[in-house]
Amino acid sequence: MSESRKPAKPTIQLENDRVIVTEWRFAPGAETTWHQHDYDYVDVPQTTGKLHIQTETEKFDAELVSGVSYARTKGVKHNVVNQNDHEFVFVEIELKLISNKHFTQGRWTQLSIKVRFLTKLIKYLVKKLH
Repeated sequence: MSESRKPAKPTIQLENDRVIVTEWRFAPGAETTWHQHDYDYVDVPQTTGKLHIQTETEKFDAELVSGVSYARTKGVKHNVVNQNDHEFVFVEIELKLISNKHFTQGRWTQLSIKVRFLTKLIKYLVKKLH
């Protein structure tokens, strides 16, 4: 973390054997600090604005729109910085491995299970947050 930057504030809203749902609140100029995810994840912006993304190999700005989700895979070390003059908020949904024991006869692959589950979860969160 830069000496002049404040840390963003994470609040875990839900954690179970399938997901970790965290609300991230960034004051202007705040950062997550360098980290990497253990699980694939989806972020759902709650505000519109620009975040500066730093990885070990690149730096870029991402224009995010409230309610427009994006997905990333686990394992990329990164830092996220709020470039706006207002608070920026997003909800992050980390997808833990889902075993076939939750489904009859293992009919779905892990990927299709995650996609179906994630689709339902995003619909639920969008209704709840609006």
